[in-house]
Amino acid sequence: MNTVIQRIARTLRVGQIPQAIRRQLQSDGELLFCHEGIPISVRLKDFRAPGIFCGLRQMSFIGFFAASQSRLVASASCFNKAWLNLSYDDPRLGRITFAADGRRLSMSFNADGLIPRATGDVTSRLRVSDALEIARVLESKGAKVISGARL
Repeated sequence: MNTVIQRIARTLRVGQIPQAIRRQLQSDGELLFCHEGIPISVRLKDFRAPGIFCGLRQMSFIGFFAASQSRLVASASCFNKAWLNLSYDDPRLGRITFAADGRRLSMSFNADGLIPRATGDVTSRLRVSDALEIARVLESKGAKVISGARL
């Protein structure tokens, strides 16, 4: 079920996977999941990065989430490159906790070491139709998943 905002985002190509990242995903093998132009909310807590400090802030964006046989990528429209681009064997993937609740997939992590020159807690919630299936596949790939719970 598409919302008006999602239709407009797709028409304007907001929240689409950049061609370079799409080629990288396709070279990794079959795409397991590919969601573009999806609503993403980001919650920052005690977050610091160059030019940014916030005790608590919530923002909404349009972005993408995709997974191939060997890689996971996600981004929101405010970033000009993928802010999460990790292979399943990358040790940083173990620092992200995933949770699925109905049509919502949550990713929670400390920014230190995942986002360059940033610290603080980040929680992203993505609205996708198959959140439980995505969580199950990520868990089989070695990711830390809390099924049926919201972060």
